[in-house]
Amino acid sequence: MDKSIRNENFMNILLKNKITKNHILVAITIFLHLLILINCDNKEKENESELKIKIQSFLININEKNGIAEDEKIFQISEYLNQTEIEENEFLKNQEFFLQVGFILNKSENYGNFVVYNGKHCQSLIKNFKRSKFEDDCIYMLHIIENDKKDFLDLKSELKYLNNFLKRYPESNLKQSITERMKEIHDEINNGIDIID
Repeated sequence: MDKSIRNENFMNILLKNKITKNHILVAITIFLHLLILINCDNKEKENESELKIKIQSFLININEKNGIAEDEKIFQISEYLNQTEIEENEFLKNQEFFLQVGFILNKSENYGNFVVYNGKHCQSLIKNFKRSKFEDDCIYMLHIIENDKKDFLDLKSELKYLNNFLKRYPESNLKQSITERMKEIHDEINNGIDIID
């Protein structure tokens, strides 16, 4: 069979099953994550920590779930990793694994070194799922991650960002919490506090 005909048949199968380029990219990303987990697991058996095992289990479980859209899986991974706290010594002990999963060691003049999730899954979701219902959540999470890495927070700039966010996503599920945060910022600015460090 001619190669172009095989490629055309393959594309027809994908289209009939509503498999898009994004689905394929997500499947490849998930597959690579599993390979990384297995590879890191074999190299670092002696350095295994409970947290590493817990993260590996979560990633495997979320990837095995059926009936959940790929963008939702990616968002759940982002939320989970963003809420995970890792001590510097544990990060250094399993550095290859934590870097692959999406953590970095942030060096702060005010707070010293601390480990933070870099939001790589959110970036992937925004890039590969243009109209995802989780887009606003990911954009906001990336903003929070960046704020967490800073030594100080300019409240007027933060207020401007939040206003613009709500203009861009007026129906966001984050609207209430952002509105409450904006009120807190207004109160702090009215009390003469412009920067939080």
